[in-house]
Amino acid sequence: MMRLPSLSFDDQKILKEKFAFLALNLSEYSFANLYLFQKIHQYELFCDPAGKELVIKGVTRDHQPFLMPTSPPNSWSKELLAFFKSQSACLYPIPFEWLADLEPFTDHFDFLEDDSDYLFSVEKIAHYSGRHLLKQRSIVKHLNEELQIVKKKFQKELQVHAIQVLDLWQSQVKMEKDDSDYYSVTEAIYNYEQLNLTGYLYYVDQIPKGLLIGEELNHRCFAFHFGKASREITGLNQWMFQSACQDLTKEYDYLNMEQDLGLANLRQTKHSYHPEKLLHKYRVFLKRF
Repeated sequence: MMRLPSLSFDDQKILKEKFAFLALNLSEYSFANLYLFQKIHQYELFCDPAGKELVIKGVTRDHQPFLMPTSPPNSWSKELLAFFKSQSACLYPIPFEWLADLEPFTDHFDFLEDDSDYLFSVEKIAHYSGRHLLKQRSIVKHLNEELQIVKKKFQKELQVHAIQVLDLWQSQVKMEKDDSDYYSVTEAIYNYEQLNLTGYLYYVDQIPKGLLIGEELNHRCFAFHFGKASREITGLNQWMFQSACQDLTKEYDYLNMEQDLGLANLRQTKHSYHPEKLLHKYRVFLKRF
């Protein structure tokens, strides 16, 4: 395999085309996601032996080396399959839909709950409908009675306000910037247009207090990569997600709120919204020669 440089904007066009063809709901199948988290996962691009296919090499958060295909297994050449079988790295993140095609070549597969993406109905979050989301409805209702919140579509002129929200959040979580996603969010803010991201800023008493940044994964699914809000305002996160989804219902059926990273509080919060399903990201270990 021929090694190419680490991910750059030069790779954006071809990877976006490949991911658009796949139309998967997994958050990693997005150029922006790969680009913004490449330092964590040590992403590199490779060409297959025939020089016709791109493969992404990386490392999971728990340090498992992996190879990420950019095409479905039913289209792989014999040379590409042979290369995958010769490697000690697993294939990841493999969607459930691909497991059947890979079964003849698979030694074993598994997944970690920590990696799984949370998939929600956009319509449900837009209205917090159903008895299971009564708490969220009540929180938003109370917040509307107490505060006047203004939502603005994020644009370049509001970058300073977005950084203000990020800095406020960072100071409240009491973590070092290297231990949070601070630098990834900063890069998303300043490369907003280049990465084709969408987002909203939320103002309370004309002061920026909340930020959401995401993008379209495919024509049915939108993903939020980042959500930051002042922890001093109870319910602001719930208000932000509902308000954003009221816009998203015009175009999308599903919302991907990504993984919980094994963080207990984050896992509890995401489960409290009652996801439609968890999207497992399979680690597939192929039979060796």
